[in-house]
Amino acid sequence: MNRILIVDDKKDNLYMLRFLLEGHGYKVEEAQHGAEALLKARQSPPELVISDLLMPVMDGYTLLRHWKSDQQLKHVPFIVYTATYTEPKDEKLALDLGADAFIVKPTEPEPFLNQIKEVLAKQKSGLLSPTKLPICDEQTQIKQYNESLIRKLEEKALQLEQANHALQLDIAERKRTEEALHQSTSLLQTAFDATADGILAVDRKGKIIAFNQRFTEMWRIPKALMEETNYHQLLKYVIEELKDKDGFLAEVEALYNQPEKEGWDIIEFKDGRVFERFSKPQRIGNEIVGRVWDFRDITDHRHTEAEREKLQAQFIQAQKMESVGRLAGGVAHDFNNMLGIIIGYSELALDTAGLPVTLHNHLEEIHNAANRAAEITKKLLAFARKQTISPRVLDLNETVESMLKMLRRLIGEDIDLAWLPGSALWPVMADPSQIDQILANLCVNARDAIAGAGKLTIETDKVNLDDTYCAEHADCLPGDYVMLAVSDDGCGMTPEIIAHLFEPFLLPRKWEKAQDSAWPPYMVLSSRTMALSMSTVNREKERLSRFTFLVTRENRKLQHPRILNKSLAAKAKLYWL
Repeated sequence: MNRILIVDDKKDNLYMLRFLLEGHGYKVEEAQHGAEALLKARQSPPELVISDLLMPVMDGYTLLRHWKSDQQLKHVPFIVYTATYTEPKDEKLALDLGADAFIVKPTEPEPFLNQIKEVLAKQKSGLLSPTKLPICDEQTQIKQYNESLIRKLEEKALQLEQANHALQLDIAERKRTEEALHQSTSLLQTAFDATADGILAVDRKGKIIAFNQRFTEMWRIPKALMEETNYHQLLKYVIEELKDKDGFLAEVEALYNQPEKEGWDIIEFKDGRVFERFSKPQRIGNEIVGRVWDFRDITDHRHTEAEREKLQAQFIQAQKMESVGRLAGGVAHDFNNMLGIIIGYSELALDTAGLPVTLHNHLEEIHNAANRAAEITKKLLAFARKQTISPRVLDLNETVESMLKMLRRLIGEDIDLAWLPGSALWPVMADPSQIDQILANLCVNARDAIAGAGKLTIETDKVNLDDTYCAEHADCLPGDYVMLAVSDDGCGMTPEIIAHLFEPFLLPRKWEKAQDSAWPPYMVLSSRTMALSMSTVNREKERLSRFTFLVTRENRKLQHPRILNKSLAAKAKLYWL
């Protein structure tokens, strides 16, 4: 890796050179004047030196003369890089003193880097002669140097004289201009500070020339950092807050490589904020002198759009459910009429005396099958909102306990049924038949999901969702609830199955081992008094599926509520219908 010593009294120039050279694989050392450069070079000679000419303490010409007369350093290539001494005589003097290249600022990165590569290549191939004698003697060099210096001083003196003369002639006009400028600036600053956008203006050298208070508030930038007016330091600070640092920097670099280009993009922060970024060049006449950045906070707009999309999806789903409900209701109604005929005539036939036993058994099977079909139509009508639901105040523990005997028969002897009732439950308003349906269907599904022996757990408890919890879970409403949870250690459900869990008529074949009951959990969620959370938890060698129902407490006196514990809160999102 080539090590390059860069010499310039301006820190911004040093920064830009370092940024460019290090970005192309060079190792860079800095010095702010010739004396410092000589000291550093003698301690550790570089492979190349790039020096400005106009500097304090020791200028570039003097540095070049000392460099080429130093036995240790004269073989090191010397490139002059100047924006002040730009006339042919200045270039001739530098080359006479032994400079290997003379480059006038500003220069585009590509030709500048090519010049460096060319000088280093010549040095490596021996085409540069470190011992060559100056073209002219020292006296001539001093004379040329003095002439160049005097010429620059004369130019500066002439410029100063002309400026003073113009100032004297135009003092009254200047005062009027300054007053108009002051008024214009005041108006501009007022508008600048009143805008809701954050605005930053930077010149071509990366110096901050203007910004408003809104900009510092939006980006949360310390006042001390803004006072430094160094855009590059500011850039280093702000990119740490962004999600895509590389993309941000790439866009900035692209805009600076094409000064005339305008830009727009979206900036996302790690903390969730979202900004729009506008950028366009600042012009004075036809000259581009800098760039203006405009930042607009669209975080709330993004959230509003996301909420609108969510509501739109819910609306579409509601329309689908309404259509399905109408279809299901019509089918169930017609089917129920036909079942009524089958059930009625089968009962009449069964009441006929003297029927053969075989025929009597066949009629009983027909009658029983028709009754089972009637239960299905009842559920369809409930789904279509055409079957009356009869909620009443009940104790959830009593309702569950009345079902335990039947549930144990449903799941079989190989599965252990654990009943964990909560103490002193609040009363709830619910239809007991719906609670029975919840338990029966979930237990049957759990049975089918358990291979061989296993465990099924039913538990109840009192929970309170406070404002803090609901603020973090937008789908929740604060209040007291009675919890009913059913969990099993069966095969669980895949994320794909969970995604379709709330679809009506979910076919059992979509469940890994479910054999019957395609009705839950959708059917039991038709009541607005009930919420459901569902999760599948992976453990080392087992899976746990857990359905948690929250039923709103009846409005009675509180009985020692407790906050919803973190383990329940972490299991899954609550789905409110």
